[in-house]
Amino acid sequence: MRGNNSVDIMDSSFKSRSNILIVDDDETIVTMLSRFLSNRGYAVAGATSTEEALLLIHKMRFDLIMTDLKMQPESGVELIRKMKETGFHRSIIAFSANPEYIAELKSSNLDVAAIFEKPFDLGEIHGKIEECIRC
Repeated sequence: MRGNNSVDIMDSSFKSRSNILIVDDDETIVTMLSRFLSNRGYAVAGATSTEEALLLIHKMRFDLIMTDLKMQPESGVELIRKMKETGFHRSIIAFSANPEYIAELKSSNLDVAAIFEKPFDLGEIHGKIEECIRC
């Protein structure tokens, strides 16, 4: 952990495996997904804000980004928009419990690999991650 606004779960082999960034303003979700994916062999970093996520994206190479859509002060939709504007061309998986944010993303021109509604099935997410990493 790096303070109240950050969750950072990585190990020394971070660069040798598929790297995933999880972004959610709920630290509990970041921690749960980080543990789940770390236990399946992924190197995982977490961020609890769009600002922190963008800093990590500029510092490290990620194979996949997973982001919640309903976050404050900036939404996950804004994060995806900013990533696309800066040339991020890796897979993005979005999730939200709020149908309005899902509808906003679907109606945008922003391309994502998948959108999951919370609560989501970890097995389904893992399957989609595997599919994205292989491509």
